Amino acid sequence: MIKVIGKENCGACMMAKKVLTKKGVEFEYVHLNDLSEEERDVVLKLADKQGIRSMPLIVKDGKLVTLQEVL
Repeated sequence: MIKVIGKENCGACMMAKKVLTKKGVEFEYVHLNDLSEEERDVVLKLADKQGIRSMPLIVKDGKLVTLQEVL
C-alpha cells in the first residue's frame, strides 16, 4: 500500500491525491501532524537523507519515492 503524507493547504499534496485517484492507484493519505511522533521522525529523517524538502512524501515498501515512480 502506498502512503501519501501531506500537510494542510498543500497544493502539491492535493494534486498528488488527484493524480493517484485518476490513475486508479490505491493509497492512504495522512497529514504529517497526524502521524505518531516516532513515525514522523522516521519519515522526516528519510526525507532529509534523500534531500527531499517538499511535500507530499510518498512511501512505498518502506521507502520514499516520487509520484512518477508510483505511476
